[in-house]
Amino acid sequence: QALESIGFGWQVAKYELVRNDEGWQRRYEELKRFKAETGHCRVPRKFDKNQALSNWVSKQRQHYKLKVDNKTSQMTAERAQALESIGFEWEVARVVACGDECQRRHKELKGFKAENCHRNVYFV
Repeated sequence: QALESIGFGWQVAKYELVRNDEGWQRRYEELKRFKAETGHCRVPRKFDKNQALSNWVSKQRQHYKLKVDNKTSQMTAERAQALESIGFEWEVARVVACGDECQRRHKELKGFKAENCHRNVYFV
């Protein structure tokens, strides 16, 4: 009551939840450069070249999920739209399907191991 008597507000203002727009914009620009180089926005979880960008991408997905679940989130409609406009994927498959070539190579490796008792393949 003492705090309320001096006008203390218990609600966090919406603008406080969406702080650091400059930092967000900087990482967004880095993601756009990454896409220009790779053709996609799927920054690897372990990305030595720019681990900060990888962490940021992961956070965007976390905040988006919170927003979808109607929980407190730093993801705004504007941010989501900006990310989607460059082809950002909110969910990415953890395992990439193995195509025909991959399956053929896997079978070769299994045969090599059966014959040689190891998988240390040397290329000449």
